[in-house]
Amino acid sequence: MSLGYKAGWSAEQIAAADAKVAALDQAAQSGQLSVTAVERGGTSAASMWRAAGGEIPSAADIDHVIDLQLGGSDALSNLSPLDASVNRSLGAQIACQIRGLAVGTSIVGVSIC
Repeated sequence: MSLGYKAGWSAEQIAAADAKVAALDQAAQSGQLSVTAVERGGTSAASMWRAAGGEIPSAADIDHVIDLQLGGSDALSNLSPLDASVNRSLGAQIACQIRGLAVGTSIVGVSIC
C-alpha cells in the first residue's frame, strides 16, 4: 500500500505522517495488518482518550495508530493524538485503496511518498 503526502503539509505534518506510516508498515511486516470489517465500541476515540486523562492538542484528532479498517483495536492502547489533516488524509487514502478487497486480505507493506 502506497500513501501520499498532502500538498501544503508542513514539515511537522510530514514527520507525523512518516511516523504513522512507519507504525503501519511495522505491523504489516510482522503479518498483523489485514482488511477488517470495522467494529467500533460505543465510545468515540476522543472520549476514551479524555476519560483516561489525555488531552487533545489543538488541530489534532485522536487516531487509531493501527486503523480499525486494517485490524487495529478500538482500545486506549491503540490511540494517540495525530494532526487532524494527516489523520483524515491517510485514513481516506487507506479506505480508498482497500475498497473492494475481501475482509482478511493481508497488507504486506505500507509506504508514503
